[in-house]
Amino acid sequence: MQLWDVLQGVRFLRETGKIDGVSVYGRRQMGGLALHAAALDEQISRVILDDPPGSHWQGPALLGVLRFTDLAEVAAMVAPREIVSLTPWPRAFDYTRSIFDLYRATGKMRQARSLGEALEVWKTP
Repeated sequence: MQLWDVLQGVRFLRETGKIDGVSVYGRRQMGGLALHAAALDEQISRVILDDPPGSHWQGPALLGVLRFTDLAEVAAMVAPREIVSLTPWPRAFDYTRSIFDLYRATGKMRQARSLGEALEVWKTP
């Protein structure tokens, strides 16, 4: 239901017609939900993670998800869109980085020191 809520929020923003792209933010386990939402909706142009889990073993709990995929693979499905972490990347995301490299989008998977830096607020018109 939480993933559904994120997707419906993005849909609402898209329907207002006042945005070009959406950034979603997820702290700890909610970072996994943000990644899944971005994998399912291409209108999400950036995912910002704060201390994300390296695996669904740490959360979020999505019934049966580990039978098919884990967070590093879900994050790879977001490529070449941007993923920013406010903390050091979990080791499991080395796989994700290799997929971003295949897209020649290495700079799109980056680390930032703050939410403002992640959003690159100084670049907005």
